[in-house]
Amino acid sequence: MGHQGPAGPQGPAGPQGAAGSTGPAGIQGVAGPIGPAGPKGDTGPAGPRGSTSSAIRIHDATGQFVSNTNVFADAQGFVWMLDMETGRSAPVYENLSKYFETSDCTGEAYLAGSITPRYVFTLSGDPTFRRRPDTQLRQRRLFRSFFVDALCRTTQIETYSIPLANTAPDSPLSLPSRTEGFTPPLHYQYD
Repeated sequence: MGHQGPAGPQGPAGPQGAAGSTGPAGIQGVAGPIGPAGPKGDTGPAGPRGSTSSAIRIHDATGQFVSNTNVFADAQGFVWMLDMETGRSAPVYENLSKYFETSDCTGEAYLAGSITPRYVFTLSGDPTFRRRPDTQLRQRRLFRSFFVDALCRTTQIETYSIPLANTAPDSPLSLPSRTEGFTPPLHYQYD
């Protein structure tokens, strides 16, 4: 046998082989830049109608509006109420009892309970319009009698109170004429 000769020329490429199996996924790449905003969308449908609120207000017998509330402040800042039956101004509290620390309605008289400063009131048997002063603090006291309807009655009650001596204003209060021109009785009505 002789020597191996030089390689011959390369032959033509053979047919494509079968595809191999898929390899593992690579790592996630870096996020690209944010794209431009898209076009504006269409307007959505209208929402449901909100509730219609109505206010309760005071009207006279003919339906004419009188006021938003049955209490009001006069030009001096004293608080009065509207008498719904007569349509006139009235004290917020009327015919209140006087309370005493003694058992026989003697000594200093007090107003028991809670009256807001500037609210106008009257005492039983006394038509004088009174008010609690702005600076008058209530104090807790033990009462043994009270005066109402021209009678002294015994009691045993401990409550907050203010001295009545400070409740009569220096200048008498006058009943305001707030509701003239309205037809009584007054009533509440939704507007």
